[in-house]
Amino acid sequence: GLSTIMSTTTDANNMGGLFVRKLSGVAGLSFHTTKLMPVVFHSPPQYHHGKWTGASWSAGHFDPVLILGMMGDVCLGVFYLGRLEELK
Repeated sequence: GLSTIMSTTTDANNMGGLFVRKLSGVAGLSFHTTKLMPVVFHSPPQYHHGKWTGASWSAGHFDPVLILGMMGDVCLGVFYLGRLEELK
């Protein structure tokens, strides 16, 4: 976790880079978790007083979230393909 970073860092052990990578990981995880929350914890459609309420897969309520997730996956794939030599 973030507790591995000491209060004073030096360039010799690249602790600043470690901090940036960990902070980037936390930001990425937070972003992707907020995209998944409405999909996982949605209210089922219910019929009340002549109206349907709640989210429904068949009505396309989750299409923007899923499309955004697919676009993000494609971008990550393109990024990793561009950096393939560095990953070896």
